[in-house]
Order: sequence, then C-alpha cells, then structure tokens
Amino acid sequence: MSRPTTGARYAERYAAAVARAVPSSAREEVRAEVAATIADQVEPRLAAGEAVDDAERAVVEGLGDPMAYAASLVDRPMWLIGPRYYAAWVRLLRLLLLVVTPCVMVGVAIATLLQGGGIGEVIGVLVPVVLQSVVQIAFWTTLVFFILERTGSTGETITDWSPDHLPAFETRGVALSDFVATVVMSLLLGGAVVWDRFVGWGSRGVRVLSPDLWPVFTVGFLVILALTVLVSGLVLARGGWSLPLAVANLLLGTVTAVVAVVLVWQHRLLAPDLAALFGGAGTTVGTILDVILTAVFLGVLIGSAVDGFRKLRRAPAA
Repeated sequence: MSRPTTGARYAERYAAAVARAVPSSAREEVRAEVAATIADQVEPRLAAGEAVDDAERAVVEGLGDPMAYAASLVDRPMWLIGPRYYAAWVRLLRLLLLVVTPCVMVGVAIATLLQGGGIGEVIGVLVPVVLQSVVQIAFWTTLVFFILERTGSTGETITDWSPDHLPAFETRGVALSDFVATVVMSLLLGGAVVWDRFVGWGSRGVRVLSPDLWPVFTVGFLVILALTVLVSGLVLARGGWSLPLAVANLLLGTVTAVVAVVLVWQHRLLAPDLAALFGGAGTTVGTILDVILTAVFLGVLIGSAVDGFRKLRRAPAA
C-alpha cells in the first residue's frame, strides 16, 4: 500500500502532537525531550544510509500514538475506556463539549429570557444546565465507545495508529470518531426536539419550535436523523465513503435544509412566543433572524456535503 512521501517532517510533527497532549506548563520541555529521543534513534539509521523521511517515519511509528506516548511521559493512566479507544474517545469528547455546550447555553438563556428572567436568573439557570449537558455528553459518548469496545469493533484506534495520522496529513477513509460523533449528535438533537415538544424549557415549559411541526415535520426530522446514523454506520463498515453514500448524505442534508428554510420564511419554524420576542414576522429584527437561520441551515448543508465528497475523493479505490 502506498503512503505519503512529501512534506513529511515526521519528527517535528510528532513532537508537536505529543506536546499538545500534555499540560501547557510542560509542553516545551516535552517537545524537546521527544525531539531528542527521535533524533537519537534516527541517527544510526541515517548512518546506515537510510533516507531522512524513512528513518523518521520508522522511529515515530515505533513510538506509537502521540496521545498514548504523551500519557506515558506524564504518568497519566488511560484506563477509563481502555488503550484501544482512549485517544479517539478523548478527541471526540473534547469536540462535542466545545460545540454542544455553547449551543445549550444559548438555548437555555433564550428560554429564560422568554419567561421574563433577568441576567441574574439566566446565570443561575445556566450553571446546573451546563453541568447536566456535560454529564449527558460524557455519558453517551463513553457509552458508545464502551459498546464498541465490547462488541469487537475494528475501527480506527490507538492500536491502528500510524505516522500517516499525524496532523499534517488527513487520514484516509472515515474515522471511528466520525461515526460516534454522528450517533451522539443525533441523540442530542433528537432528544432536544422531543423534549421541546412534550416538556418545554424552564419551569414554564417554554417551547422553541412551533407546536404545528408535530407530528409530520418532527417525526420526519427524527427519521432523517436515524437515516444519517445509518449512512455513517455504512461508511464505517465499508471503511470509507462511496459515491452512493456521499449522494445519500447530500440528499438527507438537502431535504433537511430546504424544509427548514421554507418553514423559516413561512414563519412556521419557531414558536409564536419566541418569534414575538424578535419582533414577529415582517419586522426588521424578524427578517434578520430569518436570514441568520437560513445561513445556518445552508451552511450546515454545504459543510456536510463538502466533507462527504472530500473524504470520498481521498478514499482508496475499492
């Protein structure tokens, strides 16, 4: 199997990757230590006539996944999930916390303001909600990896790591973390839609979405989420994207975005109370909100489509 040979600089990239995985106070020291370790092992290979890139690649491949190596340097055990999935679990958990938590905060803050709460009340509500969202994200992400590890999944893990996975190179095919992220995000989005419909937010049960979306649009959205998870699972099982899967991903995103945009401009997406907060349909603020929501939906569609076809282009030929 062929591998990248240009722009390698394996030693520098590996040292940087290890340094990113340790506390900031120790990064420079660790970077220097790793670089020295690699140099010591590369030197005899160069003396034997081996090319620089080949020598560095062989050495860093022997050192293993940068996150696992960093954990050994700072005496940080990797027992929560197990060494096979630890690195993928940590990376995905960090990503979800950075993306989902701020969205939850914004939604809860709007719901609290709709109930007439002030800044102090908003802050008071946000603290427990943020804690709950962090716990939920950590629980579901960990549960998915727990199941994968005990059902014999052979996805991309620490044990499958190679120097081709260093940051300067984009990995081929699909990462296991992509599938887990799709599952977790679908659970969170689907759960939020169901919660909004049947419970509402805050002590007064404020709705963000219009009750008229039930049942056709709500159930339809849940079906699309399920189909998105199915497509992601097929990509994982296949070991990479195919043209039919990329097209299916595009169609699912297109249907969701088009329906959402139509509902936005028909003023049927948001609950009446929430829309009134922004001045209602026809006002300047209301129009600005419509434009923002349209940009968000179209941006998500374009981003998802580009990502699928980009990975398809990089996937190895079947």
